[in-house]
Amino acid sequence: MSSTQRATPFEALARTCSTLDRREDRVRQPVNGGRWIEATWRADDGTLYGWYHTSPAGLCPGTNLTAPKIGALRSTDNGLHWKDLGIVMEARPNTLKCDAQNGYFAGGHGDFCVMLDQQQNIFSCSTATTRVT
Repeated sequence: MSSTQRATPFEALARTCSTLDRREDRVRQPVNGGRWIEATWRADDGTLYGWYHTSPAGLCPGTNLTAPKIGALRSTDNGLHWKDLGIVMEARPNTLKCDAQNGYFAGGHGDFCVMLDQQQNIFSCSTATTRVT
């Protein structure tokens, strides 16, 4: 999927992968670049928290380069619907390299993991950063 395509989470049901039937979108708040949920955690009260990355388009005019961001979600119905809580990690201002020759990224944060501390008070988000050339 190119960074100019839009993706939204959806529910799909089927007996086999070849007969998947797309259901309605589950996050009503639009976002530039779609959302890919990469981590979830269920609180004791049943609330489901999720973290996603998005790859927004249009950051470097005249290119398809993007700079992934990390955002958070919350669901109170076991993931059937999600409320976007906003971006929690993104590239610092004025750090994008719009002349990058890699064909994909001008900077940003993408694949990551989220862990809860032993006291269940603080989430830590870890992402790898590579030099953009």
